[in-house]
Amino acid sequence: KIISACNIFTKTPNPSFSQHLNTLVVLNLRDCKSLKSLPAGIHLEFLKELDLSGCSKLKRLPDISSAANIEEMFLNGTAIEELPSSIECLYKLLHLDLEDCKSLKSLPSGLFLCRNKCRIR
Repeated sequence: KIISACNIFTKTPNPSFSQHLNTLVVLNLRDCKSLKSLPAGIHLEFLKELDLSGCSKLKRLPDISSAANIEEMFLNGTAIEELPSSIECLYKLLHLDLEDCKSLKSLPSGLFLCRNKCRIR
């Protein structure tokens, strides 16, 4: 399943919507300028690609440890201030794009212990 949406979300999706996200393989919310956060407790166990690039008001990600199968994460151009420590558990992560994340203060130290050759940009 794929959700690709541009500018349809004006606020964080409500819990009734987020319960349908657990079978997604691709979640593309690129350029949703009003998106500030994703709901806490979101389950993305089958997700392989998460594209939040250009979501310029997005300041944080929830715990994403349930997204164990994620391979690509695009956070470029967001207002992310820090990455959740749970990103260290994403052993299948191959590509993490953080370009133009001007508010990002630091990276979790365990991120550099990726078992795969994770390309961080």
